[in-house]
Amino acid sequence: MSEEGLRVTADRTIYDAPKLDVLLVPSAYGMDPLLRNRDLIGFIRTQAKSASWLASNCSGAFLLAAAGALDGKKATTWAGGEKSLADAYPAVKVQVDQNVVVDDRVITSNGGPVSYQAAFQLLARLSSDAFAREVAEQIQFDRLARAFSR
Repeated sequence: MSEEGLRVTADRTIYDAPKLDVLLVPSAYGMDPLLRNRDLIGFIRTQAKSASWLASNCSGAFLLAAAGALDGKKATTWAGGEKSLADAYPAVKVQVDQNVVVDDRVITSNGGPVSYQAAFQLLARLSSDAFAREVAEQIQFDRLARAFSR
């Protein structure tokens, strides 16, 4: 169940061992149980070897880091959590004050509306810059930036 109370039912689980093209790792307010979940970390580690793209939102970067998927890579996490990520995972080149970080085939981002920026980065890489721009325009994402320029 999401933080907002939305119930999501999965057709498959990590135990079905799906082969993914893209692994999107979300975040949660309480990451400790997830970070202790060896099955989940193992699943992420396995997918990191074969997926074309890995992406995380907010504190989901901690799961990628725990699986070793961020070792030697630039990455970010929730705004204000960069020091915690750097302290817990010194092999990660943690970037501060960047909404979205793309390194090789891994995209990490801050949380909230910034996750849309990361989604557009991923969409552009999976399709084209033009298509990502078209989708951003269709959902009127650019209005957010213009709202503050008046």
